[in-house]
Amino acid sequence: MRFPSFRPGKLTALGINFAAMREARPELITISVPGFASDDEERRELRAYESIVAASSGVFTDMGLNRVLMGLNPSFSPLPLASAYASQIAASATVLALQSRQVTGLGDQIEVPLAAAVMEGLCYNSIKVENMPERYLIQREVEIERRRVEGLPMNMSYEDLQDLLDPFFRSYMCKDGRMFYVVCPSHKNHTRRCLEVLGIYEELVADGLTSEEDTYKPWSEWEHETSLGVYPMPKFWADKIAARMKEVFMTRTSHEWKKMFGRGLIPGAPQRWLQEWVHDEYAETSGLMIDVCDPIYGDMTQPGPVVWMEESGEEALQPEPRRWVGFDEALQFLKRHHTEIPDPSEATAKDGWLSGVRVLDLCNVIAGPHSASYLARFGAEVIKLDPSVPMYDSWNTVIYGLSQMRGKRSILADITSRYGRQVFEDLVKSVDVIVWNAPDNQIRKMGLDADSLRKLNPDALFCKLDCFSGVRRGTRTDYIGYDDLVQATTGIMLRFGGAMDRPEEHAQFGTIDVMCGFGGALGVAAALYQKYRHGRIGRGRTSLSANSGLLQVPFAFDYKGRGLFDEPSGPEANGYDALTRFYSTASGRYVLLSAYEADLPLFRNVEGLEELPDQPEESRAAHLASAFQSLPASD
Repeated sequence: MRFPSFRPGKLTALGINFAAMREARPELITISVPGFASDDEERRELRAYESIVAASSGVFTDMGLNRVLMGLNPSFSPLPLASAYASQIAASATVLALQSRQVTGLGDQIEVPLAAAVMEGLCYNSIKVENMPERYLIQREVEIERRRVEGLPMNMSYEDLQDLLDPFFRSYMCKDGRMFYVVCPSHKNHTRRCLEVLGIYEELVADGLTSEEDTYKPWSEWEHETSLGVYPMPKFWADKIAARMKEVFMTRTSHEWKKMFGRGLIPGAPQRWLQEWVHDEYAETSGLMIDVCDPIYGDMTQPGPVVWMEESGEEALQPEPRRWVGFDEALQFLKRHHTEIPDPSEATAKDGWLSGVRVLDLCNVIAGPHSASYLARFGAEVIKLDPSVPMYDSWNTVIYGLSQMRGKRSILADITSRYGRQVFEDLVKSVDVIVWNAPDNQIRKMGLDADSLRKLNPDALFCKLDCFSGVRRGTRTDYIGYDDLVQATTGIMLRFGGAMDRPEEHAQFGTIDVMCGFGGALGVAAALYQKYRHGRIGRGRTSLSANSGLLQVPFAFDYKGRGLFDEPSGPEANGYDALTRFYSTASGRYVLLSAYEADLPLFRNVEGLEELPDQPEESRAAHLASAFQSLPASD
């Protein structure tokens, strides 16, 4: 049983008591998605619109180091982060509860507050480690600290800020006037391949650029100051490399670089607007964007499936048109989907939904590892297998690992060696689920494609996460990449920055990554449910690009007669209109107003705003700005 994101008190007023329902029917699964948790006495009764949750949770005041240095605080974003994260958590939790019920006969009660969901969704953007070793401090962090110590304002221009960015984690202008985003720090092969495809690797090596054999040793034991493939690069080398990369990128178009980087297994992508992504040929071919016939809007293009099963994904590309039905017809439809479950009176409750389920985690960076960590909190035994000689820099593995290694056991092995391969195959034979964020060609090479895995462990489920894939294969399916590349490809960075010559990553880390991790967990949950209920062994799938459709769902569509793609964008955006935006107060802090036309009469009960309903629409912003300046934010 699912209810919309009502406040807890609203459900009670409607006469809905989940606890009583489950007492009468212990097999019932109830799901609530409120704005704030039911035990949050301060906020649980707020009208928790998306922007209210974001403002209360620090989303608008923690948009990354760029916005701090530019003094843009708070920063408004129209992306429904909280709703997107919560919907993935609610969906995955529901299916996990369903698969558990197939074993025990018992249901459960699920609550997914939007505020809690967004706090986890942006947790990688909020890590602060006391006494962080100097090698791990990026130039922007150093500059922020310097300005705070010296009492200097945070007023850097966008142009000056670019000089503080890592050369392998920034945008470059191309010959066609398009920016191209490179995201390949922290990996030995990616950075080297990047310089090779640009034709400047040998030149920089001749200038003294080195590659340390073991970057996990203490910095004091290194032979040189830096190494290719570590993040961040020291300023001297960062400036030198960036200067050459700027020159070379101007020799080709962004489209040419896209193919050269993609085919060379280097994470990089051109900056594009959302409208371009909605009509992108690859997005349409792969099923990341699909055409539907809507009863109101007619033929329209909108995001395709976010999570799907490899063996049945095609069915999700042709959804039935939505239609209104009466209560009796809806009830008949539900009756046709009756589920046979064990008798709950004879059931023995498990320690967790996934008690007894063994998961092998082969993932790296954020999305995949977070997916497996999420499964661990529900009782799964998760084994994290990493290479004995890491390809990623310790900044990546250690800092991200603070969040995504929780609840796991770890093993290191060189699976390319004879004995390492035996360890790998023994693990595969012993687990119920395997999770990996890798392209298809790498999965086949490791013998984890459907046919090969069936020979090793016919009962094992497999879940794949990657960057660009959809239900169908296309030209970019096997291109590798990260969260930021999808932000660039799907228009998120241009919306946040506001223009082609000033793209900005939304927040800093994990905007799409963690949501894709939840999507991976949903793929695992669906595969487990299918196995327990129907005895079928399946392969769950999701991708960062597919999840970007969910993240932009309020405006990622097109149809004949659609208005402009003009949702709020750029650093000056402070909301949608006079009733939904930030206002400065007498204390220097900001208040977010989130109201609708229908709310105008309520302002007559607010001291100082009684006259707002009488103001013409074009005068509301000025009237509200003046009123809010008369009192501090607390008042």
